[in-house]
Amino acid sequence: MVMALVIMGIVTFGFVAWVRLLGQRGRAGELEEQNVRRRLAALNAEAASREYLLMKVMTAASDTNGLALYDPLGNGWGTAKALLPWTGAALATKERAALNPFSPAWDNPYGKELTFTAGYKNLTFSNETPVWTDDSAKFTGTVNSRNAMLGGDLLIAQTKKVGTALVAPSLSGNINVYGGIIQFAVGGGYSVRRTATRDSFIQLSGGLPSNLASTPLNSGTGYSGEWNVINNTSNTANSLLHRLEAARDASVAGGVNARASRIVTLAKSVASNDAGITWSGTVSTSSVNQATITSYEGVAADTPNVVVKDGISELILKAPPASLRSDAGTRQVQVIISDQTTSVNYQALTSIRLRGTNPRRTLLALKSTSASSPEVTIFVEDSVALSQWNLIILAENVRVKFSFPGSPYLSTALTMVGGIQTDSTLSGPTGSNTLNLKLETITSGLDQFAQRMGWVETYLGRDEKL
Repeated sequence: MVMALVIMGIVTFGFVAWVRLLGQRGRAGELEEQNVRRRLAALNAEAASREYLLMKVMTAASDTNGLALYDPLGNGWGTAKALLPWTGAALATKERAALNPFSPAWDNPYGKELTFTAGYKNLTFSNETPVWTDDSAKFTGTVNSRNAMLGGDLLIAQTKKVGTALVAPSLSGNINVYGGIIQFAVGGGYSVRRTATRDSFIQLSGGLPSNLASTPLNSGTGYSGEWNVINNTSNTANSLLHRLEAARDASVAGGVNARASRIVTLAKSVASNDAGITWSGTVSTSSVNQATITSYEGVAADTPNVVVKDGISELILKAPPASLRSDAGTRQVQVIISDQTTSVNYQALTSIRLRGTNPRRTLLALKSTSASSPEVTIFVEDSVALSQWNLIILAENVRVKFSFPGSPYLSTALTMVGGIQTDSTLSGPTGSNTLNLKLETITSGLDQFAQRMGWVETYLGRDEKL
């Protein structure tokens, strides 16, 4: 009898302990579930912060809404609110380096940092009744930007809107790329990003998709796939013409007024009064209207920057004398912009002649607002077989073709230290002629003017534990 009572007590004690253990495990499960729900809610809030960076900070120069709550989902399910108001265009600000080592953050990326109070709803229970309570965490986000070509992506194909469709440009010819290739796709990401094989010709079409996780990139005005970085009045921070004018105005205001800070505008029959720039011809629809731009002719005489508006059908870019090329890397970057509209009264730019070898860093930007993309042929005219230009080319709605005219010129190959970005057809040389794209290592000055691509990163505040 006593033994039976003892056994019953042991069983009862074991059963109670087992029930209590189940209760504790159930409570632990509830706590884990609450923690998971809170983390998921916080991730939603982080997504709201990221969207705020993409939709507001990426494209604007200030917080036009003050410190208004950003609530894209409504009813406080995922909100973002900047702790402090911000000013300064993100793509023109250098505040900090990116944290993500796998992002396209080569050396010295630009970054604008903001800290958010990210709000969300957290699920709790009161007498088994679900209750949604307000909760929040602190996230820090950055809008980072960098010029892709200065980081090693030397050939960039940007999709262009044709009607309602987004079309990738056609790339062909003998182009040898000593670096990476990017093809930007719909939505601001990229469908192809790869490194070309050194010292071998590559097939530019039909590249394999990237197998790496990628951060959405913006290389223009938004995520529609359109590219507009040469003359963009709605986003002056990433507009070459506006940055060039700002640099000129800052130079004049500071009393520098250097010759190389000037901008010479060539328009129709307006003659240049600068010794390094000449214009000849009569504006018409049939005759050649030619402008010659000399890189530099004297020890301290850098030719000014040039903006070609209209009326010029041919540009001759003349290299400096060989005796003055040794200090080319110390000279100020030269920017040449061709920004032309459609008119029946004159010819558009159709040819550019690169004469000689030019080690002065040059940024050549070609833009057309014509509905049908014009073609500009770049002729390589040098007295040596291997010509070299430290040159970056941007082509918006302008088809570019490279050609080697032969006799009396000896050049059969062009090494471009810089890169090419285009949204239109790019035709490399054919036959035995080649175009070699190599990395520009002297980036001083180019960082200020070269177009950037932007991306967003967010991370949890150091005082937060989720």
